[in-house]
Amino acid sequence: MISSLPLFSPFYPQFRIEELGTLMKHFACKGQGSIELVMSLLFFVMMLGTLLSLSLYMYMNHVFLTAAKEGARVAAADSNFGNGNTTQGTTDVQTWVNQFVQSSSGITLNANNVTVSGPNGSQVGSRTMTVTVSYQFNNPVQIRGFIDRLNGGSGTGLDTFNITNTATMRYEE
Repeated sequence: MISSLPLFSPFYPQFRIEELGTLMKHFACKGQGSIELVMSLLFFVMMLGTLLSLSLYMYMNHVFLTAAKEGARVAAADSNFGNGNTTQGTTDVQTWVNQFVQSSSGITLNANNVTVSGPNGSQVGSRTMTVTVSYQFNNPVQIRGFIDRLNGGSGTGLDTFNITNTATMRYEE
């Protein structure tokens, strides 16, 4: 009758360690270490991709901010705006900004990405030039889209960020 009681019963009079070891070997999970390694590596790769994605976004934001500042500096010193030839002045600024962005990041901007306004104001010496650089940045590390596709979504448009930076400088007359 005692042998029919379960192994971990408090009524089992002679509990032996050897029987526990045999029981644990019988129910041992084979390959558990491999599964844990794969899960850990997946988590590590996703964290690395997220860090890379954030770093790339911050770099591109810095490039476009610096391009807007350089464009405002060029616009403030361009004599075409003072002569009333704003079309030529705008083209000069857009070319300068495009060359800067292309040399810094390899991205080619078009005329719609760079907006130049000014000289604003009526009083000489206080007029300003404003340059806005905007770009729709498609992140090459598609972490958010990958997670959305795993959950059954389409995953489109989740890794696209709009970057817009504006710089204003006083027009040099």
